[in-house]
Amino acid sequence: MKAFEEEQIRVHCISGTSVGALVASYYAFGRPVESILTIGSALNLSKILNFTLERGGLFSTDAIREMIHRDLGDCLIEDANIPLAICATDIETGEQLKKADIVVSLDLSRYSLTNNAKCLEELYMEGYHPMKKKIQSVLWYKRMNVFVNLFKAAGKLLPLKVPEILKDLKRHAFAVRNRS
Repeated sequence: MKAFEEEQIRVHCISGTSVGALVASYYAFGRPVESILTIGSALNLSKILNFTLERGGLFSTDAIREMIHRDLGDCLIEDANIPLAICATDIETGEQLKKADIVVSLDLSRYSLTNNAKCLEELYMEGYHPMKKKIQSVLWYKRMNVFVNLFKAAGKLLPLKVPEILKDLKRHAFAVRNRS
């Protein structure tokens, strides 16, 4: 999200899966990126998941619910400043992922699944740098597309023919040289 802000790219809608859903939620409700990073530094699996046999599941996410309620208040997903979708991705097939506008796949295997508080800045950069590169390539393509379209429009609007212009320039250059 920081990379998008730095490039002044407005986010029109946002979606996330797993911890990405938490980040997307906070961002959609107007929390600054730095604030989200601070919240992330306090998270670890043992604090947010509790083992339980209630409601047919093994883990309770009550701590996450309480954290969101504390930070964002009593709100509905429909109340978000930016349209928000919370989704799941099939980890084997990559299926809600195939339809994403921008995907940056990361190898986070060297990080802990339970607590990354001591390496949060490093983990943050794992996503930041690849996203900056992805954005730059998308922006380059967009800028080139604008240039190509302007060139095409100019060709249709201007009644000039390039070979005739080159001949005129050549004649002019020859005339200037002969005067010297």
